[in-house]
Amino acid sequence: EYNINGGLDAIEPIFPIGPGLKNLADGKWTNIGGGVGNSIAYTVETSNIAGGAYNEIAAKTLAAFIGGGQSNYINESSYSSIVGGVQNIVKQSSTYSTLVGGFENLIVSGSVESFIGGGRENKIALNNGAAAFIGGGQSNSIVPSSGVPIGDIIVGGADNTITATQGHSTIVGGHNNAISGYHSSFIGGGNYNVVFGSAESVIVGGSSNYVKSMQSFNFIGGGLTNVIGDVTIAPQMQNNVIVGGEGNLITDVPASILHSESNFIGGGSYNKITGSTHSIIVGGHQNKVHG
Repeated sequence: EYNINGGLDAIEPIFPIGPGLKNLADGKWTNIGGGVGNSIAYTVETSNIAGGAYNEIAAKTLAAFIGGGQSNYINESSYSSIVGGVQNIVKQSSTYSTLVGGFENLIVSGSVESFIGGGRENKIALNNGAAAFIGGGQSNSIVPSSGVPIGDIIVGGADNTITATQGHSTIVGGHNNAISGYHSSFIGGGNYNVVFGSAESVIVGGSSNYVKSMQSFNFIGGGLTNVIGDVTIAPQMQNNVIVGGEGNLITDVPASILHSESNFIGGGSYNKITGSTHSIIVGGHQNKVHG
């Protein structure tokens, strides 16, 4: 049985009754289908909670939806949805956003048209950016350091982060991978790989590989502890490639020498190109090219 006694033309179940159990649809043209302790605030319009327990739609929210689950919360984010899960949150003007399920996932801070599929403790906070995507995994985050980014993606994995300022970067999976700086960079997987500062650069996989440059189009295929740039400063480098291997380095540090551009190391270990252009080391061990 249902009441039509809450908000204007609002519908709420008569049962259950009692402290903390009653469902309350106080907003205009709102509906609660069932469950326990669900609530829609009086400032909300045309929104629905299908069921579940202790879910809430609050503040000045229009046309929001919570399907079920427990303790999910939408606040001041019109046209947004939480399908289910536990303790998921969409708030702070994150309009047109969707959170499918999982546990303690969060979309906040003006993250318009953003999406989290599931997993746990994932976070999108775009500072008025748009269209970020986290498919699942654990403790992944898209939280730009500045700017208004659009279209960043983390497919899954754990503890991966994108803090790039201009959007369109992607991390497919792995754990503890990070992209920061500018835009349109890619990490496929692996662990502890970092693209810092460099736009349109790629690390396919491996472990502890590092691209740190203020220029673009750098590539590391895989391997271990390979570096393009420098781990402490961000030199001006572009169009450099390390396919794989271990401990290989392309750099132009110290800054007094020429910039390293369009260089290639195929593999091997502890090979180094410094301050050179259009140089190649195919493989081997501790080979060096200096500009």
